[in-house]
Amino acid sequence: EREYRPAAAAELPADGYSLGVGQMTVDLRGMGWPRDRTVELDTDMGVGQTVVSVPARVCVDADVNASVGHVLVRGREGSGIDAEVTEVTEGPRLGEAPRLVLDSEVDAGEIVVTDRPPEEFTEDDDGHDESDPEEQERQDEACAA
Repeated sequence: EREYRPAAAAELPADGYSLGVGQMTVDLRGMGWPRDRTVELDTDMGVGQTVVSVPARVCVDADVNASVGHVLVRGREGSGIDAEVTEVTEGPRLGEAPRLVLDSEVDAGEIVVTDRPPEEFTEDDDGHDESDPEEQERQDEACAA
């Protein structure tokens, strides 16, 4: 298991986070997010689970792929072989909301991008790893802000 909780964007490694086998959590909810700031992050997992948590006010532009498995990005999901969710805001920025540009991959397993606490997804299966229309709405609002 690997847990990362950077306090500032400068603490994010330029080449992102990677793990061969296991569970990786990247909790960005405590990080300073200046208005009109774009942060880029890459994650790469061999076999296992990656959970990336962001504040609800952050717009997530994501290209998330699982060769085999499940992906869940701010309430939108895909599963099976070559599962993916691509959540990209088209056109010019509409507002000053902070933005995360995420490129995340897993060979076999699960990727979750959420504004909820990572513990909801990393503890034993408690039914929280499913599509959430309210989280989709928060994502849409953040990207329109």
